[in-house]
Amino acid sequence: MVTGIYLTLMFVGTHVREEALPFSLRWEIALHASAYAGLSCLLLLGSLWRVPGLGLAKRVLLVFGLSVLCAIADECTQPLTGRSLQAKDLAADLAGITATLALFALFLRWHQRRQQRSF
Repeated sequence: MVTGIYLTLMFVGTHVREEALPFSLRWEIALHASAYAGLSCLLLLGSLWRVPGLGLAKRVLLVFGLSVLCAIADECTQPLTGRSLQAKDLAADLAGITATLALFALFLRWHQRRQQRSF
C-alpha cells in the first residue's frame, strides 16, 4: 500500500507543468534519481515479505524490471500533460534504480557472509 501511494504521488509530481510548481526544477535530475531510488527501495522491501525464498539475482531483476517499466511509463505519459519526454530524465531514473539495487546486493551479500561466519 505504501508503495502504491508513493508511486501515485511520484507520477502526479512528474506530470505537473513546470510553471505550476512552487519551486524551481534546478535539481530535476537529482529529483528523478532519488524518486526512483526510493521506488526501487520500496519494491525491494515489499519483495522481501511478499516473495520469500526468491534468490538475490531474481529479486534484483524483478525489481529492476518493475522500476524500469514505471520509469518508461512515467516518461512516455508526460507529453499528455504538456511536459516533454526527456532522455536525461530517463537516464537519471535508471541511475537511481541501479544505485539502489547495487547497494542492496552489496548489503545482502555482506549480511549473508556475516551470518555464515557466526555459525
